[in-house]
Amino acid sequence: MVARIKDWCKNTGSFERLLIEVEADQSPENLARKHFWQTSGFVLTEYIHHYIWVPEKYQAMYLDLVPDTNQPKDGKELFKHISNFHKDSYQGV
Repeated sequence: MVARIKDWCKNTGSFERLLIEVEADQSPENLARKHFWQTSGFVLTEYIHHYIWVPEKYQAMYLDLVPDTNQPKDGKELFKHISNFHKDSYQGV
């Protein structure tokens, strides 16, 4: 499934990176999820994000689809994109 998503993004030509968020808690389940995404090529960032409306903390993970992309690698910067996505999604934009 991940390979198909990567291929689709690459073939459309309009994506430089895949960006996801994962729970930061170090439970066995969350560690297994992080490991899955890392074996799929995603890079885990160190920054831990605290949403005001949920108790869980999150980290960003990214997978560059374009070599030498100028996209930020800092987790705090990446959460600006994730937060904008959430805002747009919940406002129906």
